[in-house]
Amino acid sequence: MMDTKHLTETDVHDLFIAHYSKLVHYAAKFVSQEQAKDLVQDVFLQLLKKCGTLTIAGKLEHYVYKAIKNKYLDYVKSQNVHGKYVDQILRLNLDELSYYDPSNHQSLLLNEDEAALFQALESLPDKCREILISKFIYGKKTIQISEEFNISPRTVETHVYKGMKQLKLALRNVSMLFNFLL
Repeated sequence: MMDTKHLTETDVHDLFIAHYSKLVHYAAKFVSQEQAKDLVQDVFLQLLKKCGTLTIAGKLEHYVYKAIKNKYLDYVKSQNVHGKYVDQILRLNLDELSYYDPSNHQSLLLNEDEAALFQALESLPDKCREILISKFIYGKKTIQISEEFNISPRTVETHVYKGMKQLKLALRNVSMLFNFLL
C-alpha cells in the first residue's frame, strides 16, 4: 500500500529548494533552458495553489517529474494549435502592413496618414517595434528573430500579435478618415 499525504506549502518549498536545478535540467531535455525554467515554475505554482486539497500517493518528487512531463505535452499541443492560428493572423496582417508601407507606390495613403503610421510604429515598445521591423521589413522568420533577440519563438509571436493589434487600433482612425474622403 502506498503512503499518501496531503500537500503542504512546506513540502513544496522544501522540494523547490532541494530539486529545482535538477527539475529544470530534466525539463531542458524537452525545451530550451529558459522555457524549462518557466515550465518548472508553472508546475510549482500549480502545486502551491493545490496545497491543502491535493493528496499525493508516493514521493512528491516523482509526482513533480510526471507533472513536468504532462506540462510539456500540453505545451506541445498548444504550440501546434497556436502556431496555426498565428500563421493565419500573420498572413492577414502582412497584407495589411504592406498596404500601409510608404515604399509601396500603390499605397493610397495621404501624407498625414503616412505620418500617423510612423507615429503609431514609434509609439510601440522598443522590442516590439524591432521585432515587427525584423519580421515584416527584413522578412525574418520567427526562429531567426528568437535567436537574434535571445527569446523564445512564442515570445516573438506574442510581440508580433500585440504589436499588430496596437497598430491596427492606432490606424483605425486613419482608415476611417480615408473611407470618409472617398
